[in-house]
Formats: sequence, structure tokens, C-alpha cells
Amino acid sequence: NPLGILAANILSPAIVTKPSDIEIMLWVCSGASLYGVILSTFGVCASLPPSPPSPSAAAQSEPFFIGIKKLRNNFSFWMLTFGVGGGLALFTAYTTFIEQILCPQNYNNSFAGLCGALMIAVGAVGAVIAGFIADKTKKFAEVTKIGFCLSALCGIAFVQFARLRGMDVPIAVSIALFGCFGFAIYPTSLEMAVEVTYPVAEATSTGIVFLSGQIQGIILMLLAQFLAQPLSDHDASLPQACPSDGEFEPQDWTIPNLILNGYSVLCAAVVVIFFRADYRRMREENRLRAGNILQGDPGTPVLS
Repeated sequence: NPLGILAANILSPAIVTKPSDIEIMLWVCSGASLYGVILSTFGVCASLPPSPPSPSAAAQSEPFFIGIKKLRNNFSFWMLTFGVGGGLALFTAYTTFIEQILCPQNYNNSFAGLCGALMIAVGAVGAVIAGFIADKTKKFAEVTKIGFCLSALCGIAFVQFARLRGMDVPIAVSIALFGCFGFAIYPTSLEMAVEVTYPVAEATSTGIVFLSGQIQGIILMLLAQFLAQPLSDHDASLPQACPSDGEFEPQDWTIPNLILNGYSVLCAAVVVIFFRADYRRMREENRLRAGNILQGDPGTPVLS
């Protein structure tokens, strides 16, 4: 998923140099999507792997509708769903609007594409490091909460730098760190969603998290476009890197950006204050491993 977004951020500015090139870009993106459809339709021939990756994975998951009923009163899961969904929505909003945010301050599309690529590439590295730390320490909740707070701070820094001209390096660094810490919560949050909802099927819990991100993303993007203001006369008179074909009107994104910053702080606060980790699946793993040891099968060491 991140690699696909990274490719789009790099290819789009390279392909589109005039309005008529947008059709070519859409064909390229559609071709990639069609390739994915073909692979998922004809390349996946089994519902389960040849052998379960863990003892809990070998157990039968809850059916979908029974799982949904069990989630209704799971307060921690819904707090995590809101927070992680909000993080995904903010990421979607920034990757969608980054050119419109930067071009009024005379940052061209190539630089905006570079910022998007840095956010994703550095974010992928951050996700690997965070996943490794969480896997070794089993501090999934702590890693998730720290990542939320740091990503919110870096998002605020990006917005403040993006309001100024000639801040190429601070903008690139802040958006890269936003991606680093934001993507760091990606694997750990999904792991926590499965932990706090076990034995509900993983596809159910993580699917709801992704659905929350899509719904919040649509709302945030519509709201941001509605709140964007016309440029002041002073700002409009300064050099800009926005398209000058008459089909695009540069706007002041100060208010939408501040709203997005506030939303990121809200999501971080909800997860830090209200989310309580309950390692249900990990406890079940320990129980099953202990049973195997008692039956004479050493298996994997018991988790601490």
C-alpha cells in the first residue's frame, strides 16, 4: 500500500506537464489497479496458509456478524478505530492536497511530489523500526501512543513552515518526520486492533479500522476544500508555482491546515487518554504454548 502511493507521488508530476497529460496518468494508475485485481482474483487460491503461523491463528475465528456484535461494547477498540482512522484520513488529505498547499508559496509540483515521496519512503522505514521495537519489547500500546504524539507535532511543524517562502529544507524534513512517526503507528495499531478484539476475526477488526479511515478521509477532504479561502491581494501579487492555465485558482490553506492540525491533536489525545491495551491474543498464545509444553512439545518459548 505505501509503495503504491509512493509510486503515484513520484510518477504523477513526471507524467503531467500539461492538462491533457492527466488522461495518460489516469490510464497508468488504472492499469496498475487492474493488475492488482487480476492478481487478487486469479492468484489467491486458498483462504488459509498451509500451516498456521501461530497457535491462536489455528483457532477458529468468530463469524463476521457474531464478531460485529462482540465489538459493540469494546470501548478501547472504538477509541483506537477513531484515532487510527483519523491518522489514515490525515495522511490521505495531505497526500491529496500537498501541491495545493505549497504552490501559492512558490513551491513547484516537483518539490511537492518529492515531499510526498519523502513522507512515504521515510514512513516505511519508520514503520519497520517501530514494528521491530514493538515486536521485541511487546510494548505495542506505548509505541503507538508515542508515534501518535510525535506525528501530530511534526504535522503542526509542516503546516507552519508551509505558510512561509524559501523553507524547502524545513518543509521536507517536517513532512518526512510526519510520515516517519505516522507510519510507525500503522503496523502497531493494526496489531493492537487484533489484540483487543480477539477472537474476532482479524479481517473484521482491521477492516473496520480501514473503513473508519476512508469515511473520515472523505469528510476531512470535503471540509478542507470548503474552508480554503481566496488569497489576499498581497499574497496573490507574489510569485507562485501554481498552474497559470486559468483552470486552477490558488487558495489560502491556513484555516484548513489548522483544522487538520487540531484534528491530529484530537486523535492523538483520544488514543493516549482513552485507549487501554488488553493483550487478549497474546494471553491466548501463552496459554496454548504452556499447554503444548505440558504435553511434551517445547514449541516456542512463552511470551513475557
